[in-house]
Amino acid sequence: RKTEEQVRFLRDRPDVALVFSDRSWIDANGRPVGAPLHRHPTEPSLRTLLQGNFIQPSTVLLKRAALEADRFDEALHGTEDWDLWLRLAVRCQFGYVDKPLVDYRMHGSNTSTKSESMLRGFVAVLDRALARGLPPDLRTAAEAHRRALLEGLGHYAFERNDWGEARQLFQQ
Repeated sequence: RKTEEQVRFLRDRPDVALVFSDRSWIDANGRPVGAPLHRHPTEPSLRTLLQGNFIQPSTVLLKRAALEADRFDEALHGTEDWDLWLRLAVRCQFGYVDKPLVDYRMHGSNTSTKSESMLRGFVAVLDRALARGLPPDLRTAAEAHRRALLEGLGHYAFERNDWGEARQLFQQ
């Protein structure tokens, strides 16, 4: 029913180019597990996306025309989806179906469980967004989020006793 519901959403809202949904969380054996503490914004936008990636790729239905030349950048392992959503959000409206239309399986080898690697990827994505240019208010918010991510990376370096990297990250 995912595709059917999302096609209907896009037909009802011709201004929207990408629609995503909530998801059910299941364990490695397919049993339901509790949802994480964060929720999706009901009005997805570039502003809300700059605060973090809340769009699971498997929940997305996207109009082909919206892609233009944009694609996933495979050099960004684990964060390529967020990078694409940020690029699309500059020129496209996003919509949200507030119910789970897919199951998301949680297991020990999910890319998202590799915290330090993911933080590095998040910083790289924000660096790219900042380099492309953002309006001043969004730039300030993106820079603040970037600083928080760097602080988190600094703590990982500190825990590894890599004082030089920790110092560099904290200074940034």
